[in-house]
Amino acid sequence: MNSGSTAAGSRRGIAGTPSRRFALFFLGVVLLTLAAVLTIGAIRVALVYDGTAEAPEARWSIDRTDLTAADRAAIDRAIAGERIVYESPEAAPGPGRGSLAVYDAEANTWHVFRRRVYVDFGTTFGQGAALSAITGLACLLLPVVRQVRD
Repeated sequence: MNSGSTAAGSRRGIAGTPSRRFALFFLGVVLLTLAAVLTIGAIRVALVYDGTAEAPEARWSIDRTDLTAADRAAIDRAIAGERIVYESPEAAPGPGRGSLAVYDAEANTWHVFRRRVYVDFGTTFGQGAALSAITGLACLLLPVVRQVRD
């Protein structure tokens, strides 16, 4: 018998042999790892205004005068209804992470904000992460399906 490629063997496709299956599976793992790394670059923080409160239950409380001029301007814009987005949690106004209560001594009110962390798939990093994840999953599933079929 001839052990060379046959007509049936040439129709196996990209995940035909065990070594190709392993290579494709390995490529899938690499692409999923790349997707995780790219996701870090797509992380954004939105400053969301929740309104005023008499006794705020926020993780961080700060006086408005303790904020920088840029942070005060961002707080004012958020109160006015503008959507404020930062590229890192450290860039958002106030200390630490989590909810923030800013005391305005002039108005004698507390303004409460949420700092919402999310992944923005509209950025270049986010699109790269999504594409890498989809391709990685396909590269993982194709050899598994072939192995189960054979």
